[in-house]
Amino acid sequence: MLAILLLFGWFTPGEAVFMDWPQASPSREGLTLALLHAGRLVAVVCAVALLLERLPTERLVGGLYSLSRPFTLIGLRAGDVALRLLLVLRMVESSPRVSVTGHWKAWLLDDRDGADLQPIHLVRERLGRADLLIGVGLMAALLLWNFS
Repeated sequence: MLAILLLFGWFTPGEAVFMDWPQASPSREGLTLALLHAGRLVAVVCAVALLLERLPTERLVGGLYSLSRPFTLIGLRAGDVALRLLLVLRMVESSPRVSVTGHWKAWLLDDRDGADLQPIHLVRERLGRADLLIGVGLMAALLLWNFS
């Protein structure tokens, strides 16, 4: 949040907040943009926290798989994306909160012998009628908003 405040507040041109020190003052427009982007960031983090709290990992990744399937037309392999995300989420969940060295490279050192490895099941969520109706409604709303 501090980086957003500094970057937008001081590097966006506009009217200075402190008129006595215009060179060291953030701009009003920059602070407005900083608040807007900080609010968006908080909203996204809260939405992700809600999803991670309410959905099991397999269903969350299955939903991502279903939503990314249309991108196979441009070469994105939805199964590979979903599988990689599932592997990362499992690795993060199974890793100790505090490592011995306190360094990120400690995650790469895996001293397990493979005895506790579980098979990975990719659950494929299907889009229902309500999901399709919501998607079509959102697309129609976007088109109407663009043309008005």
